[in-house]
Amino acid sequence: MATKVDRSKVRHALDARLGSLRPVEQWAQPRTGWIKVIRAALGMTSANLGRRLDITAAGVRALEASEAAGTIKVATLRRAADAMGCDLVVAMVPRGGLDAYVQARADAVLTAIETRVDQTMALEDQSVQQLPSWRRARRDELIDNGPLWQDIEQ
Repeated sequence: MATKVDRSKVRHALDARLGSLRPVEQWAQPRTGWIKVIRAALGMTSANLGRRLDITAAGVRALEASEAAGTIKVATLRRAADAMGCDLVVAMVPRGGLDAYVQARADAVLTAIETRVDQTMALEDQSVQQLPSWRRARRDELIDNGPLWQDIEQ
């Protein structure tokens, strides 16, 4: 298991590496799917590609339909890409950065905890005010060691 410092370094490195893939809309799959678009751009018929994949032309059309529907297997897509002289690239691109996501999650967990404490204290006619520095320290502790990904109960 990675240490807290390692996880932070990994998040930063991945944010830097994957950030260049944004905006992800530039990589959006064509409506008919990559297989059909690239096959057509190469001037390759379904039968041509089928021979390269050792399937029928109808099988190629089924692959194309499966890709367009989002149900194709990655291994199958990789085979089709290879048969057309392409490499398949699969990546998960964080929407706003992994580090920002982890910090936002820690803030949500803290808010849920604080809400429960405030409710309990109000029942006892008391109040608690947290200092921003305490909240930052608690957030860092949650990120490093806490139950960050457990369900938040309110």
